[in-house]
Amino acid sequence: MKRMVLLMFSLLVFSQAFSQGKYITDAQLAYNAGDYEMAKKSLDKATELIDQKLAAGEKIKEKDIHKLWKLKGQNYLMLASVEKDSLVKLNLLDLAKKADYTYFEKDPTKYYESEVKDAMSQLAILYQNTAITYYKEPTFSKSYDLFEECLKLKKHIGVDLQDLSVYHNVAYAAYYSKKYDRSIPYFNLLIDSSYNQLKSLTDYKRCLVRSFVETGDTATAIHKLQLFNPGDSIVDLLKEEVSLLLSTHKTKEALDKMKRISEKGSDDAVLYENMAKIYEQMNEFTLANSSYEQALKLNPSSVDSYYGLARILILDANKIKDPVLQRKKTTEALSYLETAEKINPKDQDVLRVLLQIYNQLNMPDKAKEVTGKLLELK
Repeated sequence: MKRMVLLMFSLLVFSQAFSQGKYITDAQLAYNAGDYEMAKKSLDKATELIDQKLAAGEKIKEKDIHKLWKLKGQNYLMLASVEKDSLVKLNLLDLAKKADYTYFEKDPTKYYESEVKDAMSQLAILYQNTAITYYKEPTFSKSYDLFEECLKLKKHIGVDLQDLSVYHNVAYAAYYSKKYDRSIPYFNLLIDSSYNQLKSLTDYKRCLVRSFVETGDTATAIHKLQLFNPGDSIVDLLKEEVSLLLSTHKTKEALDKMKRISEKGSDDAVLYENMAKIYEQMNEFTLANSSYEQALKLNPSSVDSYYGLARILILDANKIKDPVLQRKKTTEALSYLETAEKINPKDQDVLRVLLQIYNQLNMPDKAKEVTGKLLELK
């Protein structure tokens, strides 16, 4: 009987020596001493032992489980904070996050809530800093995922997100990684909050509009532009609207907006080129001509403007019955085409019309030269 008591006592001592509680205590001591690798080993042993006991149908002290997940989250956080390898660091961050969330699932009493929330707050900062690193590389898709995790953690612990810089970062990370549908709510939030410390509200509005366009919602994009720009006062937003109207073949509406921009004294040569092309489509050649000329004043190297002026002169020449006057008008067009060719010798549209004019004006050497250039470009 005495021997049996001794044996049972020995088994009790043995089980206590290898209980999850002892491993958790060892982990806590190692963590307090700053030995996070040793703490991890003890926590892994505690986890393994708890899994074995649960599989065997044994009951585990709930407090041990709660303390285990609390300490795991804290320890993974510290390991992540000193880790240099970016991939290992990301894995440790995810393990810390999983441990923190698991604690809240396991502990309805929330005995360690303040400690875990403090760890989650630090974890959110680490996620944000790591996201910024990826943003600068730039690896926008990964940066977006990390910023999202940062926001989820902050919302979970009830942090008041008065600093909207993180929303700015996550909006652009989503935008640049072409996750346009994900960027929309963040740009909306920045605009509704009138946040303009990192970018202007106009920049946010343009990005929001482009995000709607990229998701195929052009109607909402146009509606937003009209909402953002009452009275057409913001030129940059007017230009966005012009681009959208042109893409949806609403040329007349686009032209009206272009006129508004030009009235504000725009120095955008492309604007006047686009106005000229629309006027051409409307057979308003005098207005088209003046618009091309205005474009050339702003950009003397515009091939499209020289080509457009030549095209209008050729159309005029074709209406003239007097051969002398027709040749004079065609020769005038030729000077614009030759200037365009000097600016861009590989523009095939210009070369083709040049060939046509040289043949029409009976200039075989010039025609042969242009034919050779076209053959080289094929």
